[in-house]
Amino acid sequence: MKASTLVAKLQELIETNGDLDLIYAKDDEGNGYDTISFSPSLFMRVDHNEYMCKSLTEECGIEFIPDVICIN
Repeated sequence: MKASTLVAKLQELIETNGDLDLIYAKDDEGNGYDTISFSPSLFMRVDHNEYMCKSLTEECGIEFIPDVICIN
């Protein structure tokens, strides 16, 4: 999902339901949920299920090319 799609959907939900808290599923099967605690931040996909933040890529000597946004 693109950030613009997420924002548009969030705006639609806010208009119809009010300004509600955000949560995230802890896994693909929905075996747990929690509230969103941190501001969205940019991450870089390294592998299928592996992501790195800018500080970690700098620590590893890898060029940071962000391609995803983490909401928590």
